Amino acid sequence: MNRMSIVILWALALLVLQPALAAEPRQQPTAREQARTVTIFHQPVVMLQATFGQTTPEERVLRTRSALRAFTEDDIRQPLRVVPVIRYGQPGRLF
Repeated sequence: MNRMSIVILWALALLVLQPALAAEPRQQPTAREQARTVTIFHQPVVMLQATFGQTTPEERVLRTRSALRAFTEDDIRQPLRVVPVIRYGQPGRLF
């Protein structure tokens, strides 16, 4: 076989095998990912990854869910206030 035939055979083999080598997309998030995801109206909004101070992402998600459930109509009608704070030696913002 000449060199050109070998190159063509390799190219065809790669084209045929390429879909088999691709990873299957994941359909459902893992339980850990679900516990770290803030969901509003059944839509994932953000997945928290890092630990903040001594608070795990899962604890922060629970705290966020509690705060969102505690909102009243009066809270929504008030203008948004941003308060700078320092927690665990890290600057942050409270809304």
